[in-house]
Amino acid sequence: MKKLILIGNGFDLAHDYKTTYKDFSDACTSPALEMYKNMVEKYCKAELLDGIYWYDFECMISTITSQWFQEYMSSYTDGNEEEKEYLDDIAQINSAFAELEVQLREYLGKVTKDRQSNKLESISNEISDNARVVSFNYTNVASRYTKNIYYIHGSLNEESIVLGYPLREDPCLMPPEGTIYAKEQLREYLDFKRFLMSRGMDLSSIGAKQLLIEMRGQISSLHSNRGEYDIRDDLVELIKEYMQMNNNNAAQIDIGVALNDIEELVVIGHSLKSDEDIIHEWLQKMPELRTVKIFTYCGETAKDIEAKKAFFRKYDIIIKTIKY
Repeated sequence: MKKLILIGNGFDLAHDYKTTYKDFSDACTSPALEMYKNMVEKYCKAELLDGIYWYDFECMISTITSQWFQEYMSSYTDGNEEEKEYLDDIAQINSAFAELEVQLREYLGKVTKDRQSNKLESISNEISDNARVVSFNYTNVASRYTKNIYYIHGSLNEESIVLGYPLREDPCLMPPEGTIYAKEQLREYLDFKRFLMSRGMDLSSIGAKQLLIEMRGQISSLHSNRGEYDIRDDLVELIKEYMQMNNNNAAQIDIGVALNDIEELVVIGHSLKSDEDIIHEWLQKMPELRTVKIFTYCGETAKDIEAKKAFFRKYDIIIKTIKY
């Protein structure tokens, strides 16, 4: 395949679905949202709560866990009451965020199921048989155009999504509780879930749940300062098989096409900055890339359009814009 298409939340918005972070937060009635906001106000600037995009929400979980760690370490004295308070706080932060993930899946399922939107001609013209779509969304809206889709951050159909913060540098003493919502860890966890399903396992079974708990700890070890799995003789064979399949390293993202064959890249509704580490890595593996097309929507600011163009300027490619 010669064409790669990246779609983000703007894709769903172009089909008139209310799927922004603000849409979700306005509709969410779970106490978890209020608890999370309280923790944000305790550890961060209240302005963080004013964001309307998912990137803002992702930055929020990154900022709050980083700030929590700084305050936790500055007041650390083994066994004191203040330490216990901080440990209680990170448990509340993670618990609230986990509940918000569940609420988000339910919300997105509802707003995209209630009605079927019309296909857009401009998008239909781009999604051809020789194109591979990589969806950074959780919804199945793109499946109305093609079945040739890779859901890099999970999907509602899988009941498993990657909701967390982008790549960041963590201090060597950062405990696992402060990093469980790092996207690179969540993608590894999703990859392991998909591996179990490929082996015919029901993820709701007791056996699968036990494997997933063990793998959480292994992923934390892999992405810690240790930088490797905790390989033991008593590990379950399925976990060993998964590790060996990836040469005891983090799994590589396999989108199902050879990046060195890609000649054209199309960006539909993706802000780019929320996943820039992955996209830049891909671009460096596309020697044949000649053209990038960026979809823009009515009302999008010149500043935002220019920021997307600037993202690709260091590469020797032609940059075009297309209106939905």
